[in-house]
Amino acid sequence: MKKKRLGLLFLALVLCLCMSSLSGCTPDVYEQYVQAAAKTNALGQMDADVNMEMSMGIAGSTFQTTVSGTMKADHSGGSPVMDMALNMALLGQSIDMHVYYADGVAYYDAQGTKYKMALPIDQLKEQTDQVSTQILQFDESAILKSMATSEKEGSRYRVTVSADAIQSYLKDAMGSTMQNSDSSSPVDLDGMNLKFSDVDVSFLIGKDGYIHEQTLQFTCTADMDAMSSGVMTGEMEMTYDATVTYNNPGQPVTITAPNLNEYPAYEDLASDATLS
Repeated sequence: MKKKRLGLLFLALVLCLCMSSLSGCTPDVYEQYVQAAAKTNALGQMDADVNMEMSMGIAGSTFQTTVSGTMKADHSGGSPVMDMALNMALLGQSIDMHVYYADGVAYYDAQGTKYKMALPIDQLKEQTDQVSTQILQFDESAILKSMATSEKEGSRYRVTVSADAIQSYLKDAMGSTMQNSDSSSPVDLDGMNLKFSDVDVSFLIGKDGYIHEQTLQFTCTADMDAMSSGVMTGEMEMTYDATVTYNNPGQPVTITAPNLNEYPAYEDLASDATLS
């Protein structure tokens, strides 16, 4: 659970940063991005491939993690429908996770263990607003450099955001503490001395005016002694490289539901596990 919580924290950061509006770019770059983002979001549908590579070093050891998969979403009809299938490769193991969401219920399939949980639309919207759809604004001083190049598929824009701007965003977004995954005590984010490198972001705008790809690269360090769990100690260095590719933007997205009768309520599953 601790690994899952840590992973979700930084995956959220990756997704947030990939949606950055880069308000400090040169006017041409900024306006091109804003127009493409507005046009892409107006579709109300998304079909994307996600690939993330993470390297984590601590106590002289290095761990490599990759996350890959697909995400589909359709909220053009008002009530959102989503489907996400991800694979995580970690420490020689391959972990599959599939999530389907419709009508206020999330259906989870983790390594063949299936269950469902109620997730009201307002709660879902709050989570996605905080993670995948948040538009970050940076002052001009936060943008260290930006450039645009022409490619066969369209125009590629590359931007470097200062480390200070990223750390300032984290402090504003999360405050100085975060609840530990075991709920025993809060994690002192200030005590973790979390430090980021400058962050490199790029996005590809196709000739059709839609965003076709976004990438993100950064490194950060943290003092794990601030984690009350004590599972990991010492300084940890992490390197991230993430790419989100949008498939055929502007074309209809089809989401097929799994057999929902195979998913018991989470409360029933937990009760059965306790009894056994």
